[in-house]
Amino acid sequence: MNLFIEPLDTEGEWFRYHHLFQDLLLRHLPDLAQPERRAAIDRAAVEWFAREGFVEDAVRHMVNAGAIDDAATLLGANITAAIDADISTEML
Repeated sequence: MNLFIEPLDTEGEWFRYHHLFQDLLLRHLPDLAQPERRAAIDRAAVEWFAREGFVEDAVRHMVNAGAIDDAATLLGANITAAIDADISTEML
């Protein structure tokens, strides 16, 4: 019934959690996972986001995992693309 997810495209390839369900999960994650487990979740997210080209999301998860130097390196390596994305978004 797709009560907890919302489609992001017409092809049915991209989905996201409904924002209320997402908020619930994010609020309870600190209670459900030990810091080591949360860091492991962030590291797994980093790998996926970086592989798929979502640099901003990868950097956010690196910071959450405490990998500040790695976040700076990834951002530095992709700064031109990040600036270009911001400029093209502002022009819309």
